[in-house]
Order: sequence, then C-alpha cells, then structure tokens
Amino acid sequence: MEERRRHQRYGSSRDRNFVAQYENNNKVLGQIKDFSRSGISFDSKEELARDAEVKLDLRINGLQQKVPASVEILWAKPNPEGFTYGAQFTNISPENRSDIMDLLYQDWRNNLDSETLLS
Repeated sequence: MEERRRHQRYGSSRDRNFVAQYENNNKVLGQIKDFSRSGISFDSKEELARDAEVKLDLRINGLQQKVPASVEILWAKPNPEGFTYGAQFTNISPENRSDIMDLLYQDWRNNLDSETLLS
C-alpha cells in the first residue's frame, strides 16, 4: 500500500496525556493516539460520520491552555471500545500547532535517548 502521508506521525507518550473534548463541553470525544502537522488519530466511543467537521478542545499535559482546533474525519475503523478515527486539521493556529509539535519532538528525543542508553 502506498504511503500518502506528507508529515511524520508522533505517537502520544505514556507520560503525556492527550485528550480531545468537544468544544465548550466537558464530554470527552476520545484519547488521541498520534499527531502529525496535518492531523490526528484518536479512539472514541462516539460514532462520527466520515467527512464530518468536528470542533475540539485539545487538552495536553505540558501545555497551560486548551488548544481549540477543528478537524475533518477522513476514515474510521471499528475497535472493541468503539472506533479509531483519522482526521485532518481544518483549523488550528500555527502557534498551537508549533507548541504541540515541540512537545512531541521532546518526547521523541527523550525516548530515543532512553533507547540509546539501553542498547
């Protein structure tokens, strides 16, 4: 299968909690599995339609504020607890995107350094 992604994906670290909530609502949409510059993958019990636009508040420990973002659902796969979704960002500020990617890069580097020390 041909890889269509333009940006590297970074998985969420076990030390960092990534949660997507519906905008202005305390209802948790799901646990984020990975990020890239252009989108996210997340697990959710909620059933969402393909091509749906969803407004989110992203909450990530390590960032002081919630991150407002909008995504378009590109694909869905059933899983034992609900669904796994792939979504493309349609609206997220460049500053917030940069802050998230900086955190993920730090996590990746720390993990890489740990693996290097173990080998």
